[in-house]
Amino acid sequence: GGHKDAFLLTLEGERVDRAVTDGKDKQTLYEIILSDGKSEKAKIIGANIVAEHAGEILSVLCPAVKKKQSLLNFADVILPYPTYAFGLMQAIGEVAIERFVKSKKASFAKAVNF
Repeated sequence: GGHKDAFLLTLEGERVDRAVTDGKDKQTLYEIILSDGKSEKAKIIGANIVAEHAGEILSVLCPAVKKKQSLLNFADVILPYPTYAFGLMQAIGEVAIERFVKSKKASFAKAVNF
């Protein structure tokens, strides 16, 4: 079946440090498909990569997709910097902070009446 709550995480090249360094920021785009955009247990279920070094990125992503690795579990992967693959960590870090850390802080603040 499909994933009705699927979430598309997009990272444009100007936010990938290696692409900027190589002058390839306009030719780089990462799209990571998550099973759910609301849960920190969201699984990585697919990706579209447009980049000169797409193979480097896919060699890191393919095992995660095959194992249906969670977003937060994948965030524990150590990647060298600056590489195109490290851009994955940039994207995942952004979504984790935006969707999970900030929402937990908001929930906590609401619970204690901040």
